[in-house]
Amino acid sequence: MLFLVFPSLFWLYSYSLPKYAMRLRGTTNLSTLSLLKLNEVHWVSTLRLQFGRNLRRLRKQRNITQERLAETANLSVEQISFIERGISGASFDSLPRLAEALNVSVKDLFTSEQET
Repeated sequence: MLFLVFPSLFWLYSYSLPKYAMRLRGTTNLSTLSLLKLNEVHWVSTLRLQFGRNLRRLRKQRNITQERLAETANLSVEQISFIERGISGASFDSLPRLAEALNVSVKDLFTSEQET
């Protein structure tokens, strides 16, 4: 609840968490576990955003609409939109279908333009 009122506290905890966690290693303190969980959620949402940006970039480079990609990958347009915006992640089952629809490898879905 505190993080909803003061969102900047989330960022403070997420950046100072590794040092804090090292000092408290071995404890089962509930607040420590909560902080670790918040850092994990931040990491996962960042990964979803990066994946979505890569998917959108690859789709636009090939001049493919979301509708066409959805049809080819056997997903809904809403799912494609959610994945590209980082609202939800692609399932393991949909990764090969997305890669095939875009004519790339699954690895390319995770590789940003700067890394190539």
